[in-house]
Amino acid sequence: MPVQTLKDKQKRLAKIISILKDEYPNSKCSLLYESPFQLLVATILSAQCTDERVNKVTKNLFKKYPTVYDYKELSIKDIGELIYSTGFYNNKSKSIKGLCNMLIKEYDGNCYCS
Repeated sequence: MPVQTLKDKQKRLAKIISILKDEYPNSKCSLLYESPFQLLVATILSAQCTDERVNKVTKNLFKKYPTVYDYKELSIKDIGELIYSTGFYNNKSKSIKGLCNMLIKEYDGNCYCS
C-alpha cells in the first residue's frame, strides 16, 4: 500500500465510519468512557475480558487517572496492579504505558482523529 497523507487517511476513515454507521445504525459501545483516550485504554483492557469487568475497573481507574499525562509517572507494575482483575495485566499494562508514551511524544498527548 502506498504511503498516504494525513488528509487521505482522514478521508478514508470518514468513509469507513460512514459505511459502518449505515450497516449498524443502532450500535452502541458498552464500554464507559469520557474521552477518546479513555476509550483506547478501555479497549486495551477489553481483550479476553468482559465489558462489565472493564467498566468496573475503569470506573476507579479513570476517576484517579483520567488523562494520558496522569499515567506518565506510573510504572508498568503500578498500572498492572490497577488493572489486575482484567486478566493478562502484564501485557495490558505494557500496552497502556506504551500508548501513553507514544501519545505524549508524537501527538502532544492528544488522541483525536481530526
